[in-house]
Amino acid sequence: MTTIGTSDPTSATGSKASVAADEAQRVGSAAVDATQGVAHEAATQASAVVDEAKDQLSHLLDQTKREVRTQLDARTEQAATGLHTFSRQLTALKEGRLEEAGGVKDVVTDLEQRVRRYSQSVQDRGPSALASCTEKRTMRYQGPTITRPARVSSTCTTSRSNRVSAAHWSGVQ
Repeated sequence: MTTIGTSDPTSATGSKASVAADEAQRVGSAAVDATQGVAHEAATQASAVVDEAKDQLSHLLDQTKREVRTQLDARTEQAATGLHTFSRQLTALKEGRLEEAGGVKDVVTDLEQRVRRYSQSVQDRGPSALASCTEKRTMRYQGPTITRPARVSSTCTTSRSNRVSAAHWSGVQ
């Protein structure tokens, strides 16, 4: 019997396995290279996004600083102008030029009326009026040209205990 050009099945199988292994290695190497390329591109793009965000934040911070400085300068100028006007009005009031005293004249007039009412209250009610007012309230100006706190009565009210105390100190029982 003669053999017709057949090769050894074992050597063919070994050759196929070797080719498959080589192909698998080549495919694996290509996948690693592609993955590294994608990772490098992602890192590059992420770095660019971070740099852009930093630039925008820096720009926004600079713009905010400029706006705050501008507003602060404007408020400072307003305060200086207001103080200068107030100073001129005080000088006019001091020198008796009431027509130039502006709102300061109104402030002083209102303050004078409040002090007059308070002194009358103290005179009418005795020492307890002074004690109750100092314990409960402070006198505050609430004129037309100054920002006002909540209204405070210019005369103090007395509680029963203050009236009893006033009666005790004045000798009346």
